[in-house]
Amino acid sequence: MRLARILTASVLAILAGWLAAHVIRVRLAESLYPSPGSFDWYISVSSTIRHMPTPGLAGSPQYFTSAGDGPKPPQDEVTFRTTASQPEILRQIRAYLIPLGYTELPPEPGKPIVFRNEPKQTAVYLAIQPGQPHSEVTITQYE
Repeated sequence: MRLARILTASVLAILAGWLAAHVIRVRLAESLYPSPGSFDWYISVSSTIRHMPTPGLAGSPQYFTSAGDGPKPPQDEVTFRTTASQPEILRQIRAYLIPLGYTELPPEPGKPIVFRNEPKQTAVYLAIQPGQPHSEVTITQYE
């Protein structure tokens, strides 16, 4: 009985150590493309990006995360193809971000649309590349 407890405790300690090392490796990754719903996706991609609406989704979204390096800030990103119109994309993204405390900055021609959350010191950039039959949307959050 005592040997079983020692073995169980040893196995649990090894698993906990492996899990801690994996979480640290993932959180410090320079570039990571986790699959939606995977363990790495949950621990590495911000909840703001994980729950971001993907209106008119055509295919699977691609997620990217980076811990940042030197002057480059940490970032989380989702890119997807869409059949939705630009006004519909903007409507859904605004409806999601504004209740989270983001404000939309005045647009600059030819640049992504920027939403800023001052208390959290984060910014979300929305870029829409028109295309036929699908447009490509990239939403990036910088911390």
